[in-house]
Amino acid sequence: MDDLEIVEIPEGLFSGLFNLGNLDFDKCNISVLPAGVFDGLVSLTVLDFSENPIGSLRADIFNGLAGLRALDIEDIGLTTIDENIFFNLTLLDVLSMENNRLTEIPATLFSRLEVLDQLLIFGNQLTQLPAGVFSNLTAITLLDFDANNLTSIPNGTFTGLINLEHLDFSDNPITNLQPDLFSNLTQIYFLDLSGMALQALPVDLFTDQESLEVLELDENPSLTELPFGVFRNLALLTDL
Repeated sequence: MDDLEIVEIPEGLFSGLFNLGNLDFDKCNISVLPAGVFDGLVSLTVLDFSENPIGSLRADIFNGLAGLRALDIEDIGLTTIDENIFFNLTLLDVLSMENNRLTEIPATLFSRLEVLDQLLIFGNQLTQLPAGVFSNLTAITLLDFDANNLTSIPNGTFTGLINLEHLDFSDNPITNLQPDLFSNLTQIYFLDLSGMALQALPVDLFTDQESLEVLELDENPSLTELPFGVFRNLALLTDL
C-alpha cells in the first residue's frame, strides 16, 4: 500500500495479520506511528515505511519483530535514534536508514546485528563515527555511509569486517586516511573514496586489498600527487 495519501495509521490496524510477511507503506504522508503498531506481526520479514515525515521512532517500536530480515527507514526525518531500537532484530540482513538528518549515532546501535549483510546510512549529517560502532558486523558485505559530514575516520573503524566487499564513504570532507585503516579488509572489491578533501595517500594504504577491482578517487582536488608503489598490490584492479 505504498505511495498512498494515508496520513494516519489507526491503532490495531494490523492486528490479527499473523501470516503477513511483507509490509510496505512507503511514500505516504504518515507522521506518527502509534505505540504497538507492529505488535503481533510474528511472520513479518520485510518492513518498509520509508519516505514518510515521521521524524522520530519509539525505542520499542520493533520489539516484536524478531524475524525481520529487511528494514527500510530511509528519508523519514530522523534526527536522533535510540541505541536499543534494533536490539531484538538479530536476524536482520538489510538495514536502510539513508537520507535522514542524523548528526550522530550511538556506539552500540548495531551491536546485535551480527548477521547484517548490508548497511546504508548515506545522506545523513554524521560528523563522527563512535569507536567500535561497526565492530560486531562480522557478516557485512556492503557498507555505505557516503555524503555525510565526516572529517576523519578513526583507526579501527573497520576492524573485524572480514567479509566486507563494498565500501563507500565518498563525499565526506575527509583530509587524511590512516595507513592501516583498511588492514584485514582482504575481501573488498569496491572502494569509493571520491568527492572528499584528501591531501595525500599513505603508500601502504592498500596493502591488504589484493581483491580490489574498483577504486574511485576522483573529485579530490587537493590530491595533487600519489606515492610510488601505492597501487603495488592491486593486481586485480580494473577501474581506477
